[in-house]
Amino acid sequence: MRKIILVVVMLLLINAMPVQAFADLNDEVTAESVIMIDAVSGIVLYEKNADEVLYPASITKIMTALLFIEKIEKTAAESGRTFSETLDSERVPFSHEAVFGIEPGSSHISMQEGETLSAREALTAMMVKSANEVAAAIGEYVSGSESAFGEKMTERAKELGCKNTQFQNAHGLHYEGHYTTSRDMSLIMLEAIKHEIFVEVTSTTNFIIERTEKNSEPKGMNNSNKLILQNSEFYNPLIIGGKTGYTNEAQHTIVNHSQKDDIRLITVVMKAEKNKIYTDTTAMIKYGFEEFSTVEIMPEEEASERFSVVTNEGISILARAESAVSLKMPNKTDSTLIAKSIVVYPDVKLPIKVGDVIGVINFYYQGNFLTSVKILADEEILFAPVFFSEDEEAVAASAGVNGPSERKANPFLIVVWVVLLIIIIIGLRTLQKMSQVKRNMRTRERYKYKSDLFK
Repeated sequence: MRKIILVVVMLLLINAMPVQAFADLNDEVTAESVIMIDAVSGIVLYEKNADEVLYPASITKIMTALLFIEKIEKTAAESGRTFSETLDSERVPFSHEAVFGIEPGSSHISMQEGETLSAREALTAMMVKSANEVAAAIGEYVSGSESAFGEKMTERAKELGCKNTQFQNAHGLHYEGHYTTSRDMSLIMLEAIKHEIFVEVTSTTNFIIERTEKNSEPKGMNNSNKLILQNSEFYNPLIIGGKTGYTNEAQHTIVNHSQKDDIRLITVVMKAEKNKIYTDTTAMIKYGFEEFSTVEIMPEEEASERFSVVTNEGISILARAESAVSLKMPNKTDSTLIAKSIVVYPDVKLPIKVGDVIGVINFYYQGNFLTSVKILADEEILFAPVFFSEDEEAVAASAGVNGPSERKANPFLIVVWVVLLIIIIIGLRTLQKMSQVKRNMRTRERYKYKSDLFK
C-alpha cells in the first residue's frame, strides 16, 4: 500500500513540474510581451501577451535583412555569380533621403550622400551597429523608395503568417502606423535564420569598414547585444545572435536565437526595461531547453519496410529509408501533425543498383521543415520494363503518372527496340530468301536427274 501511495505521489510531482516551472517563469519575466518558440518546428513553448500590438524599434531590421538577403540571392541567380561574390560586388548607394531622412541623433555610421557600400558591408553595418541610414539605403536598393519597401515588408510578413504587423520603414524609428507583435516577430526570425549569412552577421560582435569613397578613415562598430559579448555580465554562450532595439515609445526590444546540442530556440522580448531584455531572455531559454524529449519520427520498423516509388520516366522501384529518424522536439509536440513528403530526384536514370540514393523523405510539422532521410533503391533495375503490372500501374497513378501514355518515353529503350525489330525483320527476310534458294536448288537437281535418266 505504501509503495502504491509513493508511486502516485511521484507521478503527481512529475506532472506538476512543468506547471511549476511555467509559474516560476511567469514570475521572472517582466517585459510587457514575450514569446519563445522551437526554431525547428515553430511550436510555442512559452508566451506572455504575445499578440499585443507594440512598436518594434530596431528589431524591424530583421525583416529588412531578410528582404535584402532574398534580393541578393535573386541577383546572384540571375547573374550566374555565387551568393558570396554578389554580396561583395553589389553596391548599395546612399541617396540624400537615406542619409538625411533619419531621426537626428539616432544610430548611424556617418555615411555621406553619394557614397556606396558593398552589400556585405551594408548588411553587417545595419545588423551590428544598427545604422539607420544604412537600413534606409537598403530599402531603396530593394524597392526604390521607403514607402514601396514598407509595403513589401508588410506583404512578406503576411506570407510568413504574421497577422498583426504593418511596416512603414526599413529601420524601425518611431511611426504610429509601424507596429508588430512578439508572435509575428518570432515568425519573421524563424524565416531569417534559414539564411546562413543572417546567422553570421547577427553573431558578429565587431566589424570594420576600411574606407568609403569620401572617407579614408576606417569605420569601426560594435554589437549592442550584450548576450553575445563575452566581457558582459549578461553574456550567455547559448545565444547565437540576434537584434536589439530601442525608442522612447517602444522601450527596449530584442530577438535572439539560441542553441544547446540539437535544440534551437527563438525568443522575443518587447517593451521591457533596459537590461531586462537580457534577463528575460536568459530565464526563458533556461526553461525552454528543459522542455524537449526525443520523438521517433520514423521508427526502425517503419524504416526497414520496403515501398515503391516512381521516377520521372515512370519506372517503379522498390526502395527503403536509409535509417530510422528521431529528433529532439518540444514535449508539447502533437505527433499526429508530423507529415512526410517523398521526393524522388528528377535525374534518376537506369541502370539502378541496390543502395543507390534516389531521393529523400522530408518531414514537416505544420508546414515547418524538420529533417529528412535519404531514400535508397532496394532492387536492381538495368532496363526499363515494357509491360507494367497492375501494382506498378497503381504506384504510378499514386505518384501522379496515370498510365503509360502519360509517362516520359525512354529514348534509349525506343532505339533498342527499333534496332531489334529491324534485325528481326532482316533476319526473317534473309531466312525466307535462303529457304527459297534451297527450294530452287532442289528443283533444279530433280530436273537434272530426270534429264539424265532419259539420255
